[in-house]
Amino acid sequence: MLPLFKSHYSIGKSILTLETSSSKEGSDSIFQIAKDENLSEIILLEESIGGFMEAYLNSQEVGIPIRFGLIFYVVSKVTKDHKEDKKTASKVAIFAKNSSGYKDLVKIYTLANDRLGFGRVSFEELGELWTEDLYLTIPFYDSFIHNNIFTHKECIPDFSFCEPIFFIENNDLPFDQYIKAGIEKYLKYSKGTIQPAKTILYRNKKDFEAWQTFRCMCSRSFGKPSLFRPELKGCCSDLFCYEAFLEESK
Repeated sequence: MLPLFKSHYSIGKSILTLETSSSKEGSDSIFQIAKDENLSEIILLEESIGGFMEAYLNSQEVGIPIRFGLIFYVVSKVTKDHKEDKKTASKVAIFAKNSSGYKDLVKIYTLANDRLGFGRVSFEELGELWTEDLYLTIPFYDSFIHNNIFTHKECIPDFSFCEPIFFIENNDLPFDQYIKAGIEKYLKYSKGTIQPAKTILYRNKKDFEAWQTFRCMCSRSFGKPSLFRPELKGCCSDLFCYEAFLEESK
């Protein structure tokens, strides 16, 4: 099973930092977890490229390499109407294999975000920019399979340029089993492989409340979750943490 860390650079997602060690104020560092647990590398899957430089420099300082990946919205076809594009949007995660792959990742990120509305790229554009220095993975949540099962979206993937890796997670959410079944059914007829994984947004189960509070603070605008009306998506499980990863890995 792979631990998929997110940092505070994925705004509103994680309370873990990219500092070289945990702070006295109580914030947990991904590098501190890696040192404490003798991890040979850190798999960092972010929603933003903003934290890469800090992650890279600190990985050099502490001597623990990072494997860096980015989440992208992929659509059937990019149009000028981003509301229309959202109807076919789903998430993929792209990892750089090496320094050349990182440069390729930046090209895709630049294209996806050089547009009005939410950052997105089409499967056709992704195929044109694809190189052997990249891995394409499918997140367990918000993928085309997740969206086609639970939303009214019509996400039609095109992986003709690569062989995707599907992350499978178990966080005791009521819909996990249906997503897993959807992935297994898809792979009966299409190419791809499965990789067990765990998204890690905080260190221990006891940090769940702090993480929930942070999520609310990042969504204070009108009609969004608040401390008095949280209604946070997926917040009925405290298993998005390294403690749960260790328990499942035994």
